[in-house]
Amino acid sequence: MELLVEVGDPCRFRTEAQFARWCGAAPLAVSSGEGHGRARRHRLDVGGNRTVNSVLHIVHVTQVRCHEPARAFMAKKISENKPKRSARRSHKRQLANVIIRHMWKDAESHRARPPAHTSVA
Repeated sequence: MELLVEVGDPCRFRTEAQFARWCGAAPLAVSSGEGHGRARRHRLDVGGNRTVNSVLHIVHVTQVRCHEPARAFMAKKISENKPKRSARRSHKRQLANVIIRHMWKDAESHRARPPAHTSVA
């Protein structure tokens, strides 16, 4: 429920990256001076909506404890020599993507549904 209240209209986010940045789940590059190319080190964005980020963290902790695909994701990231914090950040970003996709899908289905007419007899 907190997600629905905080996000409001999910269609105001055009991309998953925009939503991830808004909720503080997007990675920030912290490596400088590595030359040209992609950054190699990232950290969690401490900005963004802290309430939504807290919900993402609770979902992350619960999934890692109880959901086998989340455990496999974390194990894969750690086997890639990622620190646990980086693996957690990646999982929260993945969760943010899944959440916004579901919210977009729900918003589309509500728009496509015709309004219910009530007849007064």
